[in-house]
Amino acid sequence: MEFLFKEGAVKLNAEIKNNLREIHLPGLYQIALQHPPLIVITNHLFPKLKEELRNHNIAYLEENGNVWLKHKKTLLRIDGNKQLPAEKEKINRAFTKTGLKVVFLFLLAERFVNATYREIAGRTGIALGYVNYVLNGLKEKAFLLRMNKDEYKLANKKALLDAWITHYADKLKPELEIGKFRFLKEEDFANWKHITLKPDKTWWGGEPAGDLLTNYLKPAVLTLYTALTRKAMSGFIKSFGIMRK
Repeated sequence: MEFLFKEGAVKLNAEIKNNLREIHLPGLYQIALQHPPLIVITNHLFPKLKEELRNHNIAYLEENGNVWLKHKKTLLRIDGNKQLPAEKEKINRAFTKTGLKVVFLFLLAERFVNATYREIAGRTGIALGYVNYVLNGLKEKAFLLRMNKDEYKLANKKALLDAWITHYADKLKPELEIGKFRFLKEEDFANWKHITLKPDKTWWGGEPAGDLLTNYLKPAVLTLYTALTRKAMSGFIKSFGIMRK
């Protein structure tokens, strides 16, 4: 992509991303390191995401014309345009908070796209009658293709994963949240990597996971995913000097 200024042209590598979310940032940071300078073209950005991109000198352009670009002595910033009204979209059952559980199962183990409705419902904990809605939603978006009379196959898995990530953040994640916590001592936040997690039961997610993968992101929020019971999690929290906000 090229911007023309009096001082000359500024050429940037462009990454197009619909519905950019915080979970996408580590991947963008990697792309920015490998292909500088980078501009992200997206439909809409929340203020916090704009700040994160600016802090990493990643340019951005929204569909409403808002833009930020800093290159050498050139600075371009437009931030006053209102967000364009979203087109009313037909609800696709594959990307509701219930459907996302099924899509997650398929992404983990594609063989389940050919399992019985009862087995899919049992694995995901959703109502048996909802399975057909999810499968139809995936077919509608061309993520599930018929191979023969009895067999289906996932298609365009990268786009399906991106769609799952986007809708998970908005629809399913808030329902799964156990709570928000803080360290009793503020200085303990910087030593989060020293916390010993229970193997196969608790995992870092979000910003800390991005930092572990890239060694490039300094987390502002620590996110944990766990299969522990609330009682077991309470013991874990107390042992590391953490309390509920």
